[in-house]
Amino acid sequence: MSDSIARLKTALADRYEIQEELGAGGMATVYLAHDIKHDRKVAVKVLRPELAAVIGAERFLHEIKVTANLQHPHILPLHDSGEADSFLYYVMPYVEGESLRDKLNHEKQLSIEETLEITKAVASALDYAHRHEVIHRDIKPENILLQDGQPVVSDFGIALAVTAAGGHRLTETGLSLGTPHYMSPEQAMGDREVDARTDVYALACVTYEMLVGEPPHTGPTAQAVLAKVITEKPQRITIHRDTVPPHVDAAVQKALAKLPADRFSTAVEFTDALVRPGVVFTTEHEQAQAMVRGRISVDRRIAIAAVVLVLALGTVFGWWVHPSSAAGGMVTRLAITPRPTSYADFGPTMAIAPDGQHVVYVGGRLPDESGMTGGRDRQKLFVRPLGELDAKEIPGTEGAYTPFFSPDGRWVGFITDDNVMKVPLAGGRPVIVARRGSSANVRGASWGSNDVIVFSPAGISGLMRVPVSGGVPEPLPTTLEGDTVGLRWPSMLPGGTAALVTIWSSDLHGAEIGVVSLETGEIKRLGAGNGPRYLASGHLAFIQSDGLLLAQEFDLDRVETVGRPVPIEENINVYPGGAAQYSISQSGTLVYRPIENIDRSLILVNREGTAELLSREFRKFFGRGHFSPDGMRVAIGIVDGLDYNIWVYDRVPNNFSVLTNSSQNANPSWTQDGTKLVFNSNRRGPSDLYWQPWDGSGPIEALVADSNEHWEAAWSVDSSLFFHETSMATGEDISVLSLGGDGQPEAFLNSEHNERMPAPSADGRWVAFVSDESGRNEVYVSPYPASGARVPVSQAGGMDPVWAPSGRELFYRNGDSLMVAQVNTGSGFRVMSRDLLFREDFVQAGFDVHQDGNTFLMTRSEEEPRYEMVFVFNWFEEVRRRIAELGGR
Repeated sequence: MSDSIARLKTALADRYEIQEELGAGGMATVYLAHDIKHDRKVAVKVLRPELAAVIGAERFLHEIKVTANLQHPHILPLHDSGEADSFLYYVMPYVEGESLRDKLNHEKQLSIEETLEITKAVASALDYAHRHEVIHRDIKPENILLQDGQPVVSDFGIALAVTAAGGHRLTETGLSLGTPHYMSPEQAMGDREVDARTDVYALACVTYEMLVGEPPHTGPTAQAVLAKVITEKPQRITIHRDTVPPHVDAAVQKALAKLPADRFSTAVEFTDALVRPGVVFTTEHEQAQAMVRGRISVDRRIAIAAVVLVLALGTVFGWWVHPSSAAGGMVTRLAITPRPTSYADFGPTMAIAPDGQHVVYVGGRLPDESGMTGGRDRQKLFVRPLGELDAKEIPGTEGAYTPFFSPDGRWVGFITDDNVMKVPLAGGRPVIVARRGSSANVRGASWGSNDVIVFSPAGISGLMRVPVSGGVPEPLPTTLEGDTVGLRWPSMLPGGTAALVTIWSSDLHGAEIGVVSLETGEIKRLGAGNGPRYLASGHLAFIQSDGLLLAQEFDLDRVETVGRPVPIEENINVYPGGAAQYSISQSGTLVYRPIENIDRSLILVNREGTAELLSREFRKFFGRGHFSPDGMRVAIGIVDGLDYNIWVYDRVPNNFSVLTNSSQNANPSWTQDGTKLVFNSNRRGPSDLYWQPWDGSGPIEALVADSNEHWEAAWSVDSSLFFHETSMATGEDISVLSLGGDGQPEAFLNSEHNERMPAPSADGRWVAFVSDESGRNEVYVSPYPASGARVPVSQAGGMDPVWAPSGRELFYRNGDSLMVAQVNTGSGFRVMSRDLLFREDFVQAGFDVHQDGNTFLMTRSEEEPRYEMVFVFNWFEEVRRRIAELGGR
């Protein structure tokens, strides 16, 4: 519980029992509460602190009394208002029905009869308020609640109270009253003095949306919408829906006139025109007459042009984004470089909220006071409200990856090395959904409308599910056939009874898309592809191995594709493991990470941080490399497209040769005699350990293959193989395999914490490793084969421990810093000192040390990575257009 909520509960404890947060808007946060005195549910709305500070309690409470006197069957009354412990609040009845926005979200368009009934009810409430000299100023579907089917208008006059109380100082809060899609032109131009005709305009916008399925003006940003509000005439309703009577269309067009003088003067006049044919002339006729009469003055035109220019400049120099998915909007593309930086990780690195208003992404934590950053323990989730310029850190999400939203957009799910988690988007502490061991190397997760999270952890071939309220995950009863080795990257379909999945074989080239039933486990194959997503437009999107995003029509009832897939976007990043870097909102905004065409090189670095090229071979991605025992060769993983293979670089005669040529192979390590390489590979499905002569003169043989997944490995001087493994039962541990034993691995470190990255010392007496027992990744050392306590080495975060050949130094990295610990191993193990060697960007990619103890093998980007995100607003329009052109059945 945050401090502010705790203070609010205490401050109102004698009157209201705060139960839960219902939502947050531009002016206030609303809570469900119990009215102690009257024993009833109420909605307590608390003004934003910065807004309350600018307004002041006395003035606000004075002005809000005006709205307390409004008594009308279609107006939600004001029960109470006050100040408590610096909180300014007001209390209204709690309406258990849905809002008009909710209704439009699932019905999109309403019948003509129902539209007119709702409009008449709201108009009667407006007319009553207007006669009492109260203007609402913010009529929109969100503020029209449906109580037992009857419309009631909420927040009546609150905007007036805020405006009157705050005066010109309102701009200090960054708050803009009104919502761009429903703002009248005079509001859009900044007029503070408005009258009843402003509410009539907004009501006409709502009526238009109920009939058409979108507001009169849409656009990718708030500025674009407001520019259209000021300058463009809305399309006629009958263009979109020819069953709407002409007189209804004409009435709405008149109510949407640019000048207040050209609209109906009262809300009742508007509804009379809606139900009585012949009451109103066409808008074109009236506007033509208005132009003849010179109603739009030269000064007014200049003012409009100036506002449009300011809005256009605002689009360039600031980003107050209010995306719209409405059909008919302009498809707009925009690339940004997020701050803090987003960067690559195991799974998807970003997710966009269902309403398209927020993007959550995996980012690098800003340096701490020492200037140091860290590894995955330092990465966190950041949220970028599209109406703001900066991203905000989500507290408590250290080590998070694979973010995903709840269907209502109020929660963000994510994965850590320990748990499946969720955190409120509006703020609050993360909550554990499924505990330790359930989340090891998760390959995708999705939150269904039935409040179930489905995810694909390493170590099993199918999917797991767990209630969002928390519990023990259970496997889905899937049966895999043929060469299928697992299901990845699930995405729940509407209704929550089935999920789209990637059907994985040995690599991404053979991946298929399919649908798995959460009830029966039955899998239905839909064709080649990866990373499928269902679009609210009624289409299926998926990606190819080359980064091409396709879409085709999708019959949700029959769970079948229709027609043929059509290419829509290209250059979308896909990681070798299949993590497609794109996300799509229900409102029609696509966000993706483009392919990073950045050359990387192998370099040698001395203790002062001076680097030189080891080879002039440039690649898009080098994994962590290792020197051979004689220092003359380097074994390294190289990504070529979607193939991840083991290569050997021979320093003499300066050439690369490939060892493996299938599946995903990584983390090579030399045997003590330098004749073979051990590496992990998913050639049979799960990641297992194999070895092979470095020159390919012998076959590939399995070393460790069981139900767990196995990763980086390292040899000890006594031919013992230490390796990192993950399992559903225990999470991440370190085991050891002795070649002179019975061939069965034994546990070396198997605690309640996660241990990884084993590194035996040169004399075989000690093993360095990484553990998260302190709450972040640190380097430790334990004795071997003797037993004894683990000794901490790093103090401010540590990864990738590497011993110096002398055994008296232990190197490790902390983000972009290479550290060295001087150690004494004479009697026991002691850390004598810890020092910074150098700080460079190339440290973050991992390293190895040469036999001379002074030269480090690292990789370096040959240009500055940009880590862009590309946004495509109104993307559904592009999908519809391309499929109409190319997607014949």
